[in-house]
Amino acid sequence: MMVKRQYFFVLILSFSLFFIPSLTKAVETILIVEVQIAGASSNNDFIKIYNPTNNDLDIGSFKLRKKSSTSSESSIRAFPQGSKILANGYFLWTNSENNFANSLSADVSSKATLAKNNSVAILNSEGVILDSLAWGESSNPFVEEQSFPENPEPNQRLTRKQGNGIYQDTNNNNQDFYLNPPSQPSSLQEEGQKDQEPSSQEKAKSQVYAQGIIINELLPSPLGTDEQEEWIELFNKNSFEVDLSDWQLQDKIGTTANYIIPEGIKISPQGFLIFQRPATKIVLNNDGDSVSLLQPDGALVETVGYENAPEGQSFARQASEWSWTTTITPGKVNIITKIEREAKKEIVEKTEEKPGETEGSSTAIYPSGIFINEILPSPTGPDEQEEWIEIFNSNNSEGDISGWQISDTDGKTKNYVFPEETKITSQGFLVLKRLETKIVLNNDADGLKLVNPNGNIVDQVSYEKAPTGQSYNRTASGWAWSENLTPGAQNVVPQGPEEEEEKEETSEVSEKGLATIGQNFPKIPQFALISLIALLIAVFFSIAILVLKKILSGADL
Repeated sequence: MMVKRQYFFVLILSFSLFFIPSLTKAVETILIVEVQIAGASSNNDFIKIYNPTNNDLDIGSFKLRKKSSTSSESSIRAFPQGSKILANGYFLWTNSENNFANSLSADVSSKATLAKNNSVAILNSEGVILDSLAWGESSNPFVEEQSFPENPEPNQRLTRKQGNGIYQDTNNNNQDFYLNPPSQPSSLQEEGQKDQEPSSQEKAKSQVYAQGIIINELLPSPLGTDEQEEWIELFNKNSFEVDLSDWQLQDKIGTTANYIIPEGIKISPQGFLIFQRPATKIVLNNDGDSVSLLQPDGALVETVGYENAPEGQSFARQASEWSWTTTITPGKVNIITKIEREAKKEIVEKTEEKPGETEGSSTAIYPSGIFINEILPSPTGPDEQEEWIEIFNSNNSEGDISGWQISDTDGKTKNYVFPEETKITSQGFLVLKRLETKIVLNNDADGLKLVNPNGNIVDQVSYEKAPTGQSYNRTASGWAWSENLTPGAQNVVPQGPEEEEEKEETSEVSEKGLATIGQNFPKIPQFALISLIALLIAVFFSIAILVLKKILSGADL
């Protein structure tokens, strides 16, 4: 009997698991990565938090709170409903006085202030502390294991340490943070050091250098001469300027070089810095190489390696991944446009990226309404001289197509990248000649694809057996061949009366056919559908009850 009852409870449990969804909630992981308690003004306070996960986090109703040195607790800011931190993104609170919030493009602000010997914490909507930071000396602070012992001075920040681009989190404030920039020695210390001045190498080893400086983009194989046009790009992820004096760049393969960045070179907040080969003497080998960034004390920041550099493509960082891209962006946010060869066809792929990923890369938004309008594959004169492609801008505003690409799809394919500052006027045309694009439009069959810098295929067209002296034209009803060539002007495709009659007959037949098909499928009233669903549910439960009764009656025997 006990066995039968166990079967009964297992059946009920299975039924419950089938119909009742699991209600679980992931625990959020958020890090406080930077705090400033005074800047040019005593109220120039900010707290930067970071989402280290690969998913956007909803932080609506989360709270920032602080404690004073005497453990008096107060609110800094409750985040509004709908607030989010994007995957691998930041969220910034600042003091709202003197337009400080606008100057830093803060996500939220308030009149709360931070001071020496304070502590801060971020709490989720249930009041659970997700991360905390304490500095100086205080009673019962928000803290992880041990407070950071020093108080930041004006324009100094408590910054979380990083290794290989990953924030350190040992749950110990004293171990995880450092003062940025480092504190200067006191006058008494300076006097004691006059008798024995340390060497430049010893000075370098005694300093703490800013984190968040990364190699962001490389151009090993430019379309021009390697000696003049190769370069390395650095990016500063911080919200403050960093002095790169005596930092080093090195390559590792072949004839290697070590470049020491000159005194006084600085990189601006969220800024880029380009180092050209004529200055660095670093040769980026086309068949494979690696570049290292080192601090002045010789500590390795990171190394980036690559193999077989494609001509005319840069090696660019996107979050923690590296990709070859045909959209080269020195001194700008990276745009990843991958091109792969498969079965002798160029396939342009979009590299997905969530909006808001700001560490040197982004997926931009480009205008729609720009398309291929007319092509001439088989002119009466020589193909090499007289083939052309026409692009049309249907928008009521000028369209910038810098970095866009057009490529053919059959035979020996070619990819053409539109140069910088290429624009099409409102309702205007742009004619591209074969001499410029090097795209060969095959007479027997071919196709074209227009792709924006995000990798999205904006438009494409294909054709077969191009008639000599005729262009292939876009019309309201599709594509058609025409003897009226109109490069840079509106298409002209004559139609005979027989074609018009045929279209009308075809349309009429299609409509009648659709109506006949629709009549073969009677409509089911909504009340009948609901009744049918209710009947099925009733039958299911009736069968379940009968089965249970049979099990129980068998158990009583």
